[in-house]
Amino acid sequence: MSNGKKKLTMRNGNGIYLLNDGQWAVMSNDNIFPLKTSNDFWFAFPILEYSPKSTKEKLGDKFPYDELLKYALCSESKYWSSLALQWLGFISSDEKLKFKEILKFICSHKFHSQRSRHLAKKYLKDM
Repeated sequence: MSNGKKKLTMRNGNGIYLLNDGQWAVMSNDNIFPLKTSNDFWFAFPILEYSPKSTKEKLGDKFPYDELLKYALCSESKYWSSLALQWLGFISSDEKLKFKEILKFICSHKFHSQRSRHLAKKYLKDM
């Protein structure tokens, strides 16, 4: 890809790129998905399978982690939302405040596993 720099290759083979215009994107099978909407971020969810520390070492601080976590927490996938909840354990209580309403929603809906609901309650209590 000549209009950007590859920063991370995910297990599924897709790459996370920082485009020359400063936009983050996922490249999958020669298709470029700029990370703008929840539908676009779906392609970046596999980032959550890595540790936050190693991911931040590769992607840096300018990657839109908050958006990734927000969309994963709100996704209809228990797998991605549970991984996003685990990532929240690595951010400060002040940073978690951005996700307060989402955490309340997770606590009150049985769609989420008991483990996820309890973890969301713990984060809310710690705020």
